[in-house]
Amino acid sequence: MTFAVTVQTSDPRPGAEPVDALTAALLGQGFTLLTDTAQHPALQAAPALPGWSATLDPAPRIRITASDGLFYDGDLGPAIPDHWHATAQARGRLTVLVATQLDLHEPDRTQQTQRALLDGRLLAGYIPLQAPPG
Repeated sequence: MTFAVTVQTSDPRPGAEPVDALTAALLGQGFTLLTDTAQHPALQAAPALPGWSATLDPAPRIRITASDGLFYDGDLGPAIPDHWHATAQARGRLTVLVATQLDLHEPDRTQQTQRALLDGRLLAGYIPLQAPPG
């Protein structure tokens, strides 16, 4: 997921740093902050997000429902790997990476994700995948 807007809040006290409000809210929902994506076990050990679920449509769309309502209903982006749907269905869950300030329609997605990781803006969590309706 990417968010087109970044909301930051700050504290006027000396030494206080700006806080990305969206990142803080998602951490409160159970996501974990990633510090090293080179360690695949860190991605595999991402926490389950209680009350969250996802449904994949046959078209490249996904609907993610959070514990308090709809989180995302839209396309999967321009670069879905071959067999991605089958792999996701076989595993029965999705590891969701979330970051602010990314543009997945640009060709430098890997570099943008690395910057998000280094800036403390890359979060992960896993959610169960439900069978599509019908």
